[in-house]
Amino acid sequence: MEQDADYVGKPNVISFMPFFMPAIFIAGISLYFLIEKQAILEVLHNSFINKSGMVPFYVTFTIATFIPALIFALYRINLRYILVPVLSYIILLVVKHKLLNVDFTYQPNTTWIFDNLELLAFIIYSMLSILNTELYRRSHRYEITGVYIKTSAGMFSSKERILILSKINDIAVSQSFFGKIFGYGSIIPVTASGMGMGFNFSAATGGTGMKWFKLPSINLNLTGGHAIQVPKTRTHEALIGIHNHKVTLDFLLDKIGKS
Repeated sequence: MEQDADYVGKPNVISFMPFFMPAIFIAGISLYFLIEKQAILEVLHNSFINKSGMVPFYVTFTIATFIPALIFALYRINLRYILVPVLSYIILLVVKHKLLNVDFTYQPNTTWIFDNLELLAFIIYSMLSILNTELYRRSHRYEITGVYIKTSAGMFSSKERILILSKINDIAVSQSFFGKIFGYGSIIPVTASGMGMGFNFSAATGGTGMKWFKLPSINLNLTGGHAIQVPKTRTHEALIGIHNHKVTLDFLLDKIGKS
């Protein structure tokens, strides 16, 4: 039965910073290389490694951009953060030097836009990613009534979860460092079926190989790890990054006690 919501909210913008950071970083590093391109080229041109046109510049940009992106992708356990930039960079260089026929030299004879195509494209892509993330954050809607918690999000498609208060048997509450500064936190309701729970998994892998005389080589790989079940869910399935979460928690507990 539909009821008027006693509480309506959405995620705090700071709580979405982990989603903003990759685009902000790529935009910043691309803008820096665009502004300081001539100075960077001069340094590389005068060094012992510059005998291959623009290759040293591309290698430097790749190291400065994609190594941090790889670390972030492994931290977030999502290879999308490294695969998308790498594939995009390769495609842009192919378009620049093969389709647009930009000279692969230290000072190509072409327009400024074509000469800086990959950097400009990365800046535009990052700005659009930041805008898309903010629009997605704004699409979130959290509602609490005396009967249920309703969470939803989505710009082009809708994702919705309705959790009956009487089905909740545990509530996980968390507040990050920035959450304490800016006054927001997360509330994750957990049901008996395990909804609202996820896993943290860590593992160590090692291997070795050996070859005896002319026999085929022998390879040995060992993997050991452990998984911990913890409260973890998607942003549209719990009350993530809400303002004054302790007040909301007290309100929620009061509603559960009366349900």
